[in-house]
Amino acid sequence: MEVAAGKVLKQGGIAKLSVVGIGMRSHSGVAATLFECLGNGGVNIQMISTSEIKIAVILDESQIDHAAKLAHAAFGLSAGK
Repeated sequence: MEVAAGKVLKQGGIAKLSVVGIGMRSHSGVAATLFECLGNGGVNIQMISTSEIKIAVILDESQIDHAAKLAHAAFGLSAGK
C-alpha cells in the first residue's frame, strides 16, 4: 500500500500529561475533573487522546509543571495532604 503524503510537519516544545488507571472504567467524571482543573488553571490543551483507562493531553512544554501540580491537587495526590 502506498500513501501519497505531501510533507511531514513537526512541532517542538510540547509535553504530554496522562491520567492512567483501571478505575477510570468504573468511575465517571475523571476527564471532567482533569479538563476543569487545567482550564481553571489557565493551561491550554492542544490535543486530547483517550482510552478506557487513560486520558492524555498535549500541552505547551512551558506549562507541564504547572499542569502536573494542578492535576495532582485535583485528584488528591498533592504532597502534604
